[in-house]
Amino acid sequence: LLEGIANDRSAAYPTHNILLPIGDDFSFQSGASVVFSKIERLCELVNSRTGEYGVKCSISTPTEYFHAVASSMEAGNNLEFTKSTHHFFPYEDKTTDNYWTGYYWTRPQLKRASVTAFNHILSMQKMQ
Repeated sequence: LLEGIANDRSAAYPTHNILLPIGDDFSFQSGASVVFSKIERLCELVNSRTGEYGVKCSISTPTEYFHAVASSMEAGNNLEFTKSTHHFFPYEDKTTDNYWTGYYWTRPQLKRASVTAFNHILSMQKMQ
């Protein structure tokens, strides 16, 4: 399963560093040590079969992840990120069929104002 998710997501990443976020705002309210222990065991299993799976697993902070991406890009790989010009509301996680709307869930007027403003910006850019 993890290999399939990594392979699916790798097409969207210009480096070999693939970000697989785990959890959400409320996932670790209780039992965080149990969850992290399971993630560590999963990484150990994946890393014991790196040749078979073709991937290496590591747990990192967002800062460590972006430093690894920057190192890959500085290594002369001529990598380029694509720029997204559309909005992300709501965000759909294709691997779990979950939707995320963040704090807009409790502030629908703010979400509407954000989407409307973004649509106006896109319209003006197309007129140029």
